[in-house]
Amino acid sequence: MNPDQQENWLFWGTVLSPVLFKPLDDDRSDRQILLQISRQSFSTPKGQRRSYSYSTLKRKLKAYRKLGIEGLGPAQRSDEGSIRKDRDDVLKRAIEIKLEAPARSHSKINLILRSEGLEPIPASTLLRHLNQHGATLRKLGYCGEIVRKRWTCPYTHDMWVGDYSQGPTILDEEGNAQKTWISAFIDVHSRFLVVGIYAFTCDMDALVNSLLAAFEQHGKPRALYLDNAKVYRSPVLARACLDLGIDLIHRTVRDPQGGGIIERFFLSAQNHFEVEFSNHGKTLLTLSRLNELFTLYVDEVYHRSIHSEIKQTPRQRYSSGLLGPIQPVRKDIARKAFVQQWRRKVDRDFCDVSINNIQYACDIKLRGDKVLLRAPVGQTPETLEVYEISGKKKLGEATRHDRSKRRIPDPQPVPEDTTDYGEVLEKIRDQNRQQESASPKPPSRHIDHSTPEQSGSWTLENFVTRVCGQAEVDPTTLDDHELQLLSLVYGRSGHWTVAKLTNTWKRCETKSLQQFLIELSQSSITELP
Repeated sequence: MNPDQQENWLFWGTVLSPVLFKPLDDDRSDRQILLQISRQSFSTPKGQRRSYSYSTLKRKLKAYRKLGIEGLGPAQRSDEGSIRKDRDDVLKRAIEIKLEAPARSHSKINLILRSEGLEPIPASTLLRHLNQHGATLRKLGYCGEIVRKRWTCPYTHDMWVGDYSQGPTILDEEGNAQKTWISAFIDVHSRFLVVGIYAFTCDMDALVNSLLAAFEQHGKPRALYLDNAKVYRSPVLARACLDLGIDLIHRTVRDPQGGGIIERFFLSAQNHFEVEFSNHGKTLLTLSRLNELFTLYVDEVYHRSIHSEIKQTPRQRYSSGLLGPIQPVRKDIARKAFVQQWRRKVDRDFCDVSINNIQYACDIKLRGDKVLLRAPVGQTPETLEVYEISGKKKLGEATRHDRSKRRIPDPQPVPEDTTDYGEVLEKIRDQNRQQESASPKPPSRHIDHSTPEQSGSWTLENFVTRVCGQAEVDPTTLDDHELQLLSLVYGRSGHWTVAKLTNTWKRCETKSLQQFLIELSQSSITELP
């Protein structure tokens, strides 16, 4: 007997009760009573309102007197649980197709059946029979779902689980209706809500404010367990947890069941608290009033109620799980751990940086430089700490200012100039003269046109004159490069004669000074011992 059958039996028992339990002094016949019942309407187990004919009532009464309570239910099919006529072969083939590739869906199985000339099976029928024959991913052992267990921590403040949830609509400071978000953290061991604060945003500022309030009242936990939202993956939170000695743990991606503890609290808060302020016609609250009433609900109702999981109140569990006295952390100390950073380039014209459309004036010396700015999270800073882009050296502070007001920099003191520029020029002149005297002098452009001495006693000037005369070149037109080449050729041999120059000139295929010098150089090499 399943619950649906039992509910059906009880329903028909109620409908037929006037005739089944007719008083002894009632002289009416069964027909008269059934006709009277047929004129009434009844609410069925499915929530419908309907009446029944005399023949239906008579059939149900007859079945009850013959079969007892089982006669009040619907007639049982002889082939219940099995496929209809002449479909056993189709079902067997469908199961074979499923076993060949367990990941195949019912639509693919029917597609294969159609390709084989078999009639497709309705999806609900096919899935039901596959489940009965153990031909599903789960029953075949291919399902990758993990087997979950309830988890907790042995002591209070071992781990806090946190998350955001959307709250009721309230009034802002200007009297406009605004949505709210609650940032809450719950202790895993005791299910004690360490903090829960409503705000108009679900950003880093709201998260930091809630954590600072929890640290100030309960101290810091050993670990935080959060989901993978952007605000919880922020480097600001990771750096703060590292600085405070808190282990930051994130849920497995695409596995939200790990946050069921905080989600279950949100459901309780919505059903028992927020619902009172979400109905139409209710007076909208302000943010401060909403947080005040929520604190009363948590302290006076939630923390004093028996929790279905831990079988005691969260307050009792919280106190019994403490390992020692609570060590609160002051807000001003904890806030220093939550530092946000920005990389900016100082404007060349206004000498400032912009953060969230707010301008901060920097030192004039930093114009055009890239800097790193730091400020505590959770408040709009009046000043920013300015560091080098590497973050190693602090350069000063940047303060809020108005661009419409011009800043005139203070005049800088003129340093004393101890360098005599005239003395510098004289030293450069002396250095140039020393370099010129130490370097070899190039051949003089003055050519001695006097008649040379005996062969073998030619000077460089005589050699240049003879070569230029043989090549029919004016010696005064030679440049420094050509003079240097003549000097090198002259130095290769210490014995030059007119006959030697004449014979070399005759061997030149091209009658030019450059070819003449090449032939002279080769002839002087062959003379070397």
